[in-house]
Amino acid sequence: MTASSRRTKARISLMQPADGLVYKWGRTRTKRMPLGLAYVAAALEPIAETLKVVDAALDDLAVEEAVDQALSVDPHLVAITCTTPLFHQAVEMVALIKDFSPRTAVVIGGPHVSALPAASLKDSLADFICVGEGEVSAAEIV
Repeated sequence: MTASSRRTKARISLMQPADGLVYKWGRTRTKRMPLGLAYVAAALEPIAETLKVVDAALDDLAVEEAVDQALSVDPHLVAITCTTPLFHQAVEMVALIKDFSPRTAVVIGGPHVSALPAASLKDSLADFICVGEGEVSAAEIV
């Protein structure tokens, strides 16, 4: 038995904040799959015992509802992606996760974090940030 086969697989939740309050148009919003999260999920699937994706934008979830869903699998790691207009929600998510599950590691990534990595880490109080393509970094963090 190799060392890698004896490792415990991780419980992981991936999250995208809701965009309904930020992006308002006079027409119906188009809801689409968050491809970045899908790529990260595909990269993490082989090393995950449990992999939950919480797309708060799809289901119009409040921050608290999204965090409840993410924590429902008792994750070792929660990864949150965000654009700049959604960064404030990501920060709220990190705070709630740390309040309810202090031992859960939190990583944030996405366009905002890639553009402002040091400020994003400081302002969010996440444990890790992911700059660039998350499917490579997330697996390394796990």
